[in-house]
Amino acid sequence: MSKMEFASINKFHISHVSFFVVLLYIATIVNGSSNISECNFHAIFNFGDSNSDTGGLAASLLAPTPPYGETYFHRPVGRFSDGRLVVDFIAESFGLPYLSAYLDSLGTNFSHGANFATAGSTIRPPPSIIPQGGYSPFYLDVQYTQFKDFKPRTQFIRQQGGIFATLMPKEEYFQRALYTFDIGQNDLGVGFSGNMTIQQVNASVLGIIKGFSKNVKDIYNLGARSFWIHNTGPIGCLPYILGNFESAERDEFGCAKQYNEVAQYFNLKLKEAVDQIREEFPQVAITYVDIYSAKYSLFTNPIKYGFEHPLVACCGYGGKYNYSSIVRCGGTIEVNGTQIFVGSCKRPYVRVNWDGAHYTEAANKFIFQQISSGAFSDPPIPLNMACHRNSIQYTGKSHKFHAPNVFNYLLMASFIKIIIMALKHNAVVSLIVIILFSVPIYATNKCSFPAIFNFGASNSDTGGFSSSFFALSLPYGETYFHRSTGRFSDGRIILDFIAQNFGLPYLSSYLNSLGSNFTHGANFATAGSTIRIPNSILPKGRFSPFSLAIQYMQFRDNFIPKTKFIRDQGGVFATLMPKEDYFSKALYTFDIGQNDLTAGFFSNATLEQVNATIPDMVNTFIENIKNIYKLGARSFWIHNTGPIGCTPLILGNIPSAKKDRYGCAKQYNEVSQHFNLKLKEALSLLRNNLPQAAITYVDIYSAKLNLFINPKKYGFKLPHVACCGYGGKYNYGENARCGDTININGANKLVGSCKKPYTRVIWDGTHYTQAANKAVFDQISTGAFTDPPIPLNRSCHRKFKFLCGSFIKIMTLIEFVRQKHNLVVSLIVVILFTAPIYAKNECRFPAIFNFGASNSDTGGFASAFFTLPYPFGETYFHRSTGRFSDGRIILDFIAQNFGLPYLSSYLNSVGSNFTHGASFSTASSTIRIPDSIVPHGKFSPFSLEVQYGQFKDFIPKTKFIRDQGGVLATLMPKEDYFSKALYTFDIGQNDLMAGFTSNATLEQVNATIPDMVNTFIENIKNIYNLGARSFWIHNTGPSGCTPETLVRFPEAILDSYGCAIQYNEVCQHFNLKLKKALSLLRKVLPLAAITYVDIYTAKLNLFIDPKKYGFELPHVACCGYGGKYNYNIIAKCGAPLNRDGFKIVGSCKTPSTRVIWDGTHYTEAANKAVFDQISTGAFTYPPIPLNRSCQRI
Repeated sequence: MSKMEFASINKFHISHVSFFVVLLYIATIVNGSSNISECNFHAIFNFGDSNSDTGGLAASLLAPTPPYGETYFHRPVGRFSDGRLVVDFIAESFGLPYLSAYLDSLGTNFSHGANFATAGSTIRPPPSIIPQGGYSPFYLDVQYTQFKDFKPRTQFIRQQGGIFATLMPKEEYFQRALYTFDIGQNDLGVGFSGNMTIQQVNASVLGIIKGFSKNVKDIYNLGARSFWIHNTGPIGCLPYILGNFESAERDEFGCAKQYNEVAQYFNLKLKEAVDQIREEFPQVAITYVDIYSAKYSLFTNPIKYGFEHPLVACCGYGGKYNYSSIVRCGGTIEVNGTQIFVGSCKRPYVRVNWDGAHYTEAANKFIFQQISSGAFSDPPIPLNMACHRNSIQYTGKSHKFHAPNVFNYLLMASFIKIIIMALKHNAVVSLIVIILFSVPIYATNKCSFPAIFNFGASNSDTGGFSSSFFALSLPYGETYFHRSTGRFSDGRIILDFIAQNFGLPYLSSYLNSLGSNFTHGANFATAGSTIRIPNSILPKGRFSPFSLAIQYMQFRDNFIPKTKFIRDQGGVFATLMPKEDYFSKALYTFDIGQNDLTAGFFSNATLEQVNATIPDMVNTFIENIKNIYKLGARSFWIHNTGPIGCTPLILGNIPSAKKDRYGCAKQYNEVSQHFNLKLKEALSLLRNNLPQAAITYVDIYSAKLNLFINPKKYGFKLPHVACCGYGGKYNYGENARCGDTININGANKLVGSCKKPYTRVIWDGTHYTQAANKAVFDQISTGAFTDPPIPLNRSCHRKFKFLCGSFIKIMTLIEFVRQKHNLVVSLIVVILFTAPIYAKNECRFPAIFNFGASNSDTGGFASAFFTLPYPFGETYFHRSTGRFSDGRIILDFIAQNFGLPYLSSYLNSVGSNFTHGASFSTASSTIRIPDSIVPHGKFSPFSLEVQYGQFKDFIPKTKFIRDQGGVLATLMPKEDYFSKALYTFDIGQNDLMAGFTSNATLEQVNATIPDMVNTFIENIKNIYNLGARSFWIHNTGPSGCTPETLVRFPEAILDSYGCAIQYNEVCQHFNLKLKKALSLLRKVLPLAAITYVDIYTAKLNLFIDPKKYGFELPHVACCGYGGKYNYNIIAKCGAPLNRDGFKIVGSCKTPSTRVIWDGTHYTEAANKAVFDQISTGAFTYPPIPLNRSCQRI
């Protein structure tokens, strides 16, 4: 570790100190898996094109000439640069030699990997091939084939021994290697140079990506596990594009805009494909690297990074970009009868582009430094941790964010080195330092927005409507301003608190010409505004003429040029205008859309018809954001729409609307949620398309809904009743609005406010009180309700990182002791907790309600049909209890974890205690209604829908028994337990098995999965509607590893771990669809905490590495009879082996060392091993441990 410089501390003088450093909160930055460490890659195998070619094309077809290689190698070495490439810096970072090209037979050393990339390579077969054409014959399919041949050939040479054997990679290196990819740019170039339109090139992208995915999967099947995949760079910034397509529209940095957009579209689809692969293959650690953004930063801000002339080639000749397709770097050209050598510029180290298409060594090094940190990767994991599949979630006090699991270990490793360094110095330490830092320090600086520009409707109107149409009167504004200011509240609105947060004045309305000050921004919002042009316009109609498109035009055509003109004129008015650079540095806020929905609600449109208009609303919204982005906006803070179904506006006008348990109109809130879902999806896509934009989606819906769900928590009461209004249950009437004067029994009466607005949520039937606005602001400003989860004061950052404040201060303190005092450290006690400390409390579930099949059946099947014989239950219970194991199942360990008793089965009427929950599972249950039902058929009649029906009946029955009193009442769950309970699910495997055993092809089984998942989701929704809020949902396990599958289908192809590949792939397909459906459901059910549990991977680990978990013979049943797998369909566990019944199928001697119990189910020991994995959160999405699964994140 190099010597670190720390700020000196002069105010303290310590002569004799005994130092005990107790790091209680260092755990807040460390993952719970103590075995995570830096990746020790022994080799790198690279696939790509000229961006990573280290000599392949040079060895096989065309060798670059000087000045290529001049900077570092001082000669051409087959690299298309003046020196090293990104792949060289990657190898260097792991202490590995630079990669030899696979096609280079001279002086190559493959002991630590090989490079299959060649310049000109494409993903798909190219239309023209060198030397006749422009592309390499070694496209990605060929590179894969080369690699496939490379493996056995190198191992054959190793077995032969001798000098060549030492130049080959060891066999185990193939699985432990890093597999890097940088390819795709030439596929786009094929289209650009082939007279295809931009649209046609875009249309080809899906086929290109499909070819890429296939090759990655094929390489995975050869044993690769760690992938580092670059997207494609900003091709529109390269001189060869700029020079060849001079008419292309340029962006503000001089790049060809449409060509970059094609690259971005390719990258979007590549990322989607990488995500798909990650979900399909549970063993793969696949990192998507946004090299586009890293490279693009060199063109947007070259001076910042020490570069100049980014669009001009260093080595080239002619024109604006020093590039010509006629004569290239290293060539010669005759000028006025003289041969001129096309050489390099004088200072390549300050240039970005080398030869018109490729980057200089200096640029490559900068790019490597950017991407290797993890700041440009997904998951956000640094290069030296790329063998790890996931990043983890850290929850700090009042903050919530994702941080790379492995990055935390880097911090810890550095800290430990500092401790060791301190120990080397002579010091006696007598001071006990306890460092309790729980608030994270962000690596990104706080944003200093000099201005805010707002677009929206009445929720953020600061006077636009009042200035244009009808001025609001008291009691509007009474609480804070003590007069009406045009705000639709008794005081401040959320936008005011946002401005206040940044120390900015409250925003003046653009339409207010009296006393306005636009120095720090302007507000274009007006009450009644819509996203789309409304059908009914004020003053005769209902909505504002200032739709979002009009607000955009006010900003573009009037405000920006007029303020510049006024500034240029000077004088007093100039001091009231924003500075020119404020427009790019400002925060752009949006709160609009609710009126578009109400326009539908009050126009006799059905809710389905309103929903049908939402895509167009969102598209219009996005187009306006794009337009504002083009004007220079970069930081966007975008509110979704609130729970309109909770407002008196809806409740009073549509009294027939069905209410939810909190008194809100359910269907109307669902429309809002649908709008919010589509808006969030659109912003996620927009974020990818606008590389310079920091776009924050703000879930204002959930923050506002909290005030209706739990008003007392926030100091409110009567949340649905307007403070300022008149009439009816909700103190709201269309004809007697806040501030109106109405005639009652011949007397005029002012519709005034309630006595204590600060205790009320709704102000006037539609809008919120100042107190409620403040409560909403307090929630959203922390980042707890945003995507990405970034606080308001960091919303200028597109990507963000966090550091631990304690770590920095600890380093400073120790260095102070080391440098300032000649002390002897006699003892430093460092307590390194490896389990994360969460700011939120652990969940105290008072009950568990379970739904599923045999994996979680605690006696239902045995009670209803056939009692399980001994030796079931022998290990723990010493008797059969109806569990399909030798002892406890995963559900038992879940209950035990919360200090709850093991769940009684709903179907078990003997000795059951439902005080703390019930299990509705039965063995052989399916999600869908099965075709073959016990006792004559194979599957349980208690499908998931039936289990839901049982639960639905269970709730009122238990209430009736409780109300009756007596001993039975003490065995029933309390009423509030149903909303506070954990709801667990483990079902689906039998649906797949029903297909496997019915002569259906695997493709046909796969085709049934969408309907299975839809049925699953519908039942979860139904249970949610009964009050369930916390869901812990297991996916299905690797059935291809069980003896039942291996015996039934002996022809199945087995993987290297002995599992039936195709059958496991069907399980993975089910799991993929389930995970996606739950992700969508999580958005639809705003109050649900839904945790998807990857039980597949946790179980698969027992087959991949049984010894690690203390197991042996993982595919062999402990309790069974006959054959390779000790399993027979006829002679099952506990069954008699002969007619007299004297001999039964018994268990193995040590079930504690076995994975499979009876051919299908797991032993207690295996169930415990699986529980230990999943309960930590390491196998869940979101990555949250079991004892935090009541928390929605």
